[in-house]
Amino acid sequence: MRPTESRGDEGFALVAVASFETPFEAHLARGLLQAEGLQATIADEHMISVNAALTYAVGGVRLLVREPHVQRALSILAARQRGEYRIDELPDEPGG
Repeated sequence: MRPTESRGDEGFALVAVASFETPFEAHLARGLLQAEGLQATIADEHMISVNAALTYAVGGVRLLVREPHVQRALSILAARQRGEYRIDELPDEPGG
């Protein structure tokens, strides 16, 4: 399957690196990419929020990054799938 592309404000192609069934999942993944220094945007979240039956018709909620960052984004998302970003225990509360 060829990645979905569109043009961003600065002329870079935006490429879909992942799709999700819910906007919540897409926002979590976008937050991870942003925490790693990549700009990312979400497409089709509002359409699916209004009518969840369209999720598979439109290809889910898509996570887009600029074309030069596709490989790094895919690597980060793969590491997430492998559990490399999992938090096993929460840090102690400050002052506690």
